[in-house]
Parts: sequence; structure tokens; C-alpha cells
Amino acid sequence: MLISIQRYYQILHHTKWEKVTRTWQRVLLFTVWMLGGLLPLPLVLSLTDGKMGDEPSNRLSCRNKLITPQAENGM
Repeated sequence: MLISIQRYYQILHHTKWEKVTRTWQRVLLFTVWMLGGLLPLPLVLSLTDGKMGDEPSNRLSCRNKLITPQAENGM
């Protein structure tokens, strides 16, 4: 989505884009591409508990573990 917004301004508002210096254009493009690459990273890392071999590893999956609630001690 960020890349699409950048392309929108570059094509439809080319006079505004041309006022930005070449260095700042590169900085903005680099930032957009880095954000586009880093934003989905937590999702990718959370999908690593899948399968080992042909069978699912249910005993190693964090999603199957239940955390029992603990009562707080009031002071």
C-alpha cells in the first residue's frame, strides 16, 4: 500500500515529486521499501511453529499450551 501511495504521487502529482531533491526521493523510497519489508516480519516469524516432517508437532506448538490465570494478591 505504501508503494502504491508513492507511485500515485510520483505519477499524478509529478510537479510536487520533482520539487523533492534526488537525495530525499531516494530516502523516501528506501524508507517505503524497508517498511514494506519489515511490517509483515512478525507475522512471518509467528508462522514457524507449523510441521516437522509429515506430522504436525502439537507437543511443540505454543498455540496448544493453556496458561491458567493466577489470582493477584491484594495488599
